[in-house]
Amino acid sequence: MTNKHINLNHSRPGKYDALLKQITKDGVCPFCEDNLKKYHQPPILKKNQSWILTTNQNPYAGLKKHLLFIHRQHLISLSQLKTQDWSDLGKLINWVIEKYAIPGGSFFVRFGETDYTGASVTHLHAHLVSGGKRTKNKNEVTIRLGYYK
Repeated sequence: MTNKHINLNHSRPGKYDALLKQITKDGVCPFCEDNLKKYHQPPILKKNQSWILTTNQNPYAGLKKHLLFIHRQHLISLSQLKTQDWSDLGKLINWVIEKYAIPGGSFFVRFGETDYTGASVTHLHAHLVSGGKRTKNKNEVTIRLGYYK
């Protein structure tokens, strides 16, 4: 069972793994706009010409916010983005930071070959994540962003 849009090696145990296996069986890209509602339960928070913004339904442990920016076209490479795409992304990032009063966070883009990125879905998308404020007794949030050289 294979699906060029899913990398099951980057799944996480539980509901997410079961969902990815179903998507693999269905043979579709779960981030393409026509399929998104079927596989992604959280509502769309906002969209513009280039991007869909939603909450990640499978957030990394320990985060207060985990937001997902999904390109509305099935793109894989950053080189496919146009100037308007970058502008639209910036507007959404600014909107979400203001709306949710996010005091700090991290932003990263998943693009290209998933065996380099750790992504489970091969469709250009980005994450904005924000955890709690660092204190002496808090653990760090761990996110797979790739692999050692």
